[in-house]
Amino acid sequence: MKRIFAAVVALGIAFAFAQSSSAQTGTASSDLFVVPQRTTTAGGLVVVLKSSMSKCAGPVTSPGFVAPIEFTHQNADGSWLGIGEVIGTPGSYAAYAACEGHLVERTFTAGPARS
Repeated sequence: MKRIFAAVVALGIAFAFAQSSSAQTGTASSDLFVVPQRTTTAGGLVVVLKSSMSKCAGPVTSPGFVAPIEFTHQNADGSWLGIGEVIGTPGSYAAYAACEGHLVERTFTAGPARS
């Protein structure tokens, strides 16, 4: 039940972020993808987003993810989001996506798991 609640909260955060249209970057670009939760919980969920103008293709990968994250949910504005699980080890991690033939990197931190 906690994971379902966390997923609903993550979707709400992602929707709010998508509605703010490029809140992290100021302008949309062809290589845009973001990890809006700059800090998340080790063993928790993480959201990745890309704009409707993004040329990023395929999954977002990271040593900090349990598995690659696909952009599976499309928002009304044409942006895409994916939800995945963070590994249980706290630390700083890079996330990567292939965008127009080059690898784009974004960073996030997995904080200690809550008790």
